[in-house]
Amino acid sequence: MNKVQAFYQLLDGVKGGQGTGNFAPELAQFVPIPGGRLMDIGCLDGCKTELIRDTIQAAEAYGVDFVPNRLLEAEERGIHTACVDLNNDLPLKFEDGYFDVVFCGEVIEHVFSPDDLVEEIARLLRPGGYAVITTPNLACWKNRIVLLFGWQPFFSEVSTRARYGNPLAPAGLPSGHIRMFTPRALRELAAVFNLKIERIAGTATPSGAHTLIGSLSRFLDKLIIPLVPTLADRMMMRFVKK
Repeated sequence: MNKVQAFYQLLDGVKGGQGTGNFAPELAQFVPIPGGRLMDIGCLDGCKTELIRDTIQAAEAYGVDFVPNRLLEAEERGIHTACVDLNNDLPLKFEDGYFDVVFCGEVIEHVFSPDDLVEEIARLLRPGGYAVITTPNLACWKNRIVLLFGWQPFFSEVSTRARYGNPLAPAGLPSGHIRMFTPRALRELAAVFNLKIERIAGTATPSGAHTLIGSLSRFLDKLIIPLVPTLADRMMMRFVKK
């Protein structure tokens, strides 16, 4: 096991699995394709894959990840799985255009080459199929403010052991983000591989901190995000393959 795998398995153990709490905003980005095929890149234990499969009425669901024990849980949910390191094992062993829908949730910020990952998503999709990609938003309203103070942006970390440079950052292990996107950057990268943006939405990152600042942040999220989704903590983009 290399350092990257060891880090994410430790993180998975601390967080206790993927869970489906607050997944409704992501599910709202999917449209049904009855009888189609779904690929979930970064499926972990398959609990979200299962929800997406049911939402789009897919006949088959596939998932890839590199945490073996979680993949066993996904298989118990009826997901076809493969243990894959996205930094080293692309392209995946599927023919071009094999999938109708591809989901890549909170993964692209963790890989060394997002170019390779987005190119693979485009290859896997059939013409007219669509992909939903979610990732933290470097240009969220909170980061625009903290940068004025010279603080490290939220979700943008310089360590695998602790969070530095932002006194308001949540406690605990860092998330391991190495590639941070603005909405414009993700849209331009996807366009290189003939993925055209069809929808953009945003959602706030759930906060368990019941502090004055936390409550104020949640209040402002409710006001800002419906009006300007590109200022949300996390962006959710749906792309169609030309």
